[in-house]
Amino acid sequence: MSKVSQSAKAAQLALTQLIASGEKVSQYAVEKKAGLANGALNYKHPKYEEIKQRIHDAKCSLNKENTVSNDNLKQVCNHERHLKKVYWEKLKLANNRLKTLEGEKLELQYQLFHMQKYLAELEKLGVADSNILEFRLPDLD
Repeated sequence: MSKVSQSAKAAQLALTQLIASGEKVSQYAVEKKAGLANGALNYKHPKYEEIKQRIHDAKCSLNKENTVSNDNLKQVCNHERHLKKVYWEKLKLANNRLKTLEGEKLELQYQLFHMQKYLAELEKLGVADSNILEFRLPDLD
């Protein structure tokens, strides 16, 4: 048996093993699995060209299985578009709620400022004690 026949047989065996295992099929992968040098199948020999054609056919058939149909892609795009729309609606609601809460906070700060001002006036007039809340410490005796 000639060296070309042995190499072709090893490459064919490697190709069937790659297809059976579901690994990526390429000329480099077949050569590596068969123990051949990189580019060994590029020599002009009918057996090598036949194996290269089988590699090409296997690669094409695996790619066809992995491609997704247009309908499926449209369905995925529509779903993503819907999710994006829902996200933006929720974001708008959250931003509106944030604006409302910021307005309420500013109003409360304004009221607190005026209450403190009013309390300071009452303290000046002597109507209210400076310490409105009285804390009594327990007797330690």
